Amino acid sequence: MYLSDKPTAIANVKISDAFWGGYQKLIRESVLPYQWEALNDRIADADRSGCIHNFLIAAGRKQGEHYGWYFQDSDLYKWIEAVAYVLEAGNDDALREEADWVIRLMEEAQRPDGYLDTFYQVAHPGEEWTCLREYHELYCAGHLIEAAVAYSNATGDDRLLGVATRFADLIMERFGDGDEQCKGYPGHEELELALVKLSEKTGNQEYADLAAHFVYQRGTEPNYFKEELKRDPTTRYPWGDGPLAGMRYFQADRPVTQQERAYGHAVRACYFYSGIADVARINRDDTLRGVARRMFDNVSEKQMYVTGAIGSSGYGEAFTYDYDLPNDSVYGETCASIALAFFARRMLQMEGDSRYADVMERAIYNTALAGMSLSGTNFFYVNPLEIDPETLPYDYYKKHVLPQRPKWYGCACCPPNIARLVSSISQYAYLENSDAAKINLFIGGSAVLPVSGFRFDVETDYPWNGNVTVRIRESRGGKLFLRMPDWCPEASVEVNGKVLTPKTEKGYFVLDGLREGDVIRYSMQMPVRRVRAFEKVKENAGCVAIQRGPVVYCAEEVDNGKELYNLYLPQDARFDVEWREDLLGGVNVIRTGAVRLTSVSEALYCYDEVPEKREQPLMLIPYFRWNNRGIGEMRVYLKEDVL
Repeated sequence: MYLSDKPTAIANVKISDAFWGGYQKLIRESVLPYQWEALNDRIADADRSGCIHNFLIAAGRKQGEHYGWYFQDSDLYKWIEAVAYVLEAGNDDALREEADWVIRLMEEAQRPDGYLDTFYQVAHPGEEWTCLREYHELYCAGHLIEAAVAYSNATGDDRLLGVATRFADLIMERFGDGDEQCKGYPGHEELELALVKLSEKTGNQEYADLAAHFVYQRGTEPNYFKEELKRDPTTRYPWGDGPLAGMRYFQADRPVTQQERAYGHAVRACYFYSGIADVARINRDDTLRGVARRMFDNVSEKQMYVTGAIGSSGYGEAFTYDYDLPNDSVYGETCASIALAFFARRMLQMEGDSRYADVMERAIYNTALAGMSLSGTNFFYVNPLEIDPETLPYDYYKKHVLPQRPKWYGCACCPPNIARLVSSISQYAYLENSDAAKINLFIGGSAVLPVSGFRFDVETDYPWNGNVTVRIRESRGGKLFLRMPDWCPEASVEVNGKVLTPKTEKGYFVLDGLREGDVIRYSMQMPVRRVRAFEKVKENAGCVAIQRGPVVYCAEEVDNGKELYNLYLPQDARFDVEWREDLLGGVNVIRTGAVRLTSVSEALYCYDEVPEKREQPLMLIPYFRWNNRGIGEMRVYLKEDVL
C-alpha cells in the first residue's frame, strides 16, 4: 500500500521550545544574515564565495571573471530556500528585502531561452551541456527549483518560480527519449527530487515524468558518461583506478534496478535515493520502491555511523564497503547526513514505518547539528568521531579533517544546507493524511494539521527528557500516531489521566477517538545506554558509544584531559545525568567514572610491564555541541574495561 502522507506546511506549525525554537531564532537572526555577508564576500579572514559576484556579471551589472566552483550558484539557491522557510514561519523584512533583490538579479541573469548557470554564462559560453558528468548544471537547476517552490509557498510571489519553470521547461525540451533529445542525466543527482516537487507544486505531471526518465536512464548502455569521457578524456574524474573509479562514483555504472548497495559519493547517492523514493511514491512504482528500500537498508544497517554520519572515505567523499566505519579518518560530510534525513523522510512518507524516522532523527540531532557552531558563524564540512589535533598535520589520510570549524568554505555546500534543514524542521516533525496525523519528532509548540483535522499544542523539553504533553485543541476523530523511538526501552501513554495500552502499528502508538480538550501525556524512558557496534566494524572492537535519547555523547579534552585513548569505561560504571544551564547553551552532561592506564616507565617498549590503573571522573557532552570551547581531543567511542 502506498501512503499519501504529506509534510505539514511550515506556516501551520509554531515552534516555541528552547531547543528547536532556539535554533530557528539563531538561523533567522544570525546564520542567514551571516551567510548573506559571506555570499557577498564581506566576511573578513574567510574563504571567498564569489556567488553574488558571478550573478552580477551574468546579469550585466559588472565586468569580471567567474569565481569559484562550477556549482557556486547552488549556495545562493539553498540560502534562498532557507530564507523562504523563515518567511513562511513569520515575517522578516530584512531577509525578504535581500531575497527580493537577488531574485531580481537572477531574472536579469537568466537567458531568454530559460538557461541560468553563471559558470557557463560567464566563463564558458557556448559549452553548455558538454560535461554533465562533472559540471553540475542540472544539480544547480535542482536547487533553483527547490528554492523557487519554497519561496512561492512562503510568500505567494511567483517570480522565482517563473525563473525555475522556464529553466525546467528548457531542460524538458533538451532531455528525454525523443530521437533529437539528449540521453544524459545529472552528474550530481538532485534535480530528480526537485522535479517531483515542481510537479506537485504546478500539477504538471511532465516534470515528474522527466524525473523518472533521469532515474531509469542512469547507468544504461551506451553509458552516457563513458561517451562523454571519450569526447573529453582530460577530465580529472573519475577518481583514479581504485574501487571508486569510473561510473561507481556517480552511481552510474549500471541501471538503477541492478544496483544492490550504496556506493560512490555519499551526497550524490542519497540525493539520488531521495529522488528514487519520490518517483516511486508519486508514480506508484513498485520497482523503484524496492530499489529505495534496498538502498536504505544498506546505508542504515551497514554503512552509517552511530551519529548518523555517512560517507566514510575522504577518497571520493564516498561510501566504500559494508562496515568500513573508521572514526578518525571519516569524511561524514554534513551535507551527507542532511541528504540521509531527506531520504529517510521520503521513505517514511511512503512506507509509514518509524524505523525511517529513527534514522532521520539520528542524522539530524547528531551530525547535521554538529556541522554548525553555537554562534552560527562557523561550520564543519567533515564530522569525525575521534580527533587528536596534534596528529592532523602529519597524516595525509586525515587531511580533510579539521580541528575547528572555519568561518566559510570556497566550496560552501554545507552551511546553507544546515540553514534550510533547521528552518524547515517542522516538515520532519509531522506528517498527515486524511485519516491520521503522525508525530515523528517531539518539538514544543503548536500545530494545525488541516488534512487530518487536528490542532494541538505540544509541551516538551526533548531531547533532554522523554516527557511529551499533547493538548488536543481540535479533532474530527482521526488517528494520532506517536512514534516509539528505537532508543526507548519502555514508554507509557495517558489520556486525561488514564493509563492506556494503545495498539501499535509500524513502531507507533495509535490513539483513536480523540476529542477537543483531551490531554495526552507520553512518557518515554530515557536511560543512558551503551551502544556497541557490530563485530565487523573493526575500529570499534572493545569500544562503546554512549547515547541518551536521540543524542550521542562524546568526551572532550577540555573536560577530561589529553590522551583520551588511554581512558577505559568500566562495565559496571554508573551514569549520572546533570543539567548544565551554564554550559554550551544549556545541555545535559553525563558524569561517570573512568580508568586511565599509565605506563610505569618512559621506555618506548617494556617487557612484561603492567600499566597502572588510575580512576578519574569522566564527563561527556552531546556530540553536536563539541568544538565550541577551543581546539582539543575528542572521542565518541570509548574503550571498555572488561577485566
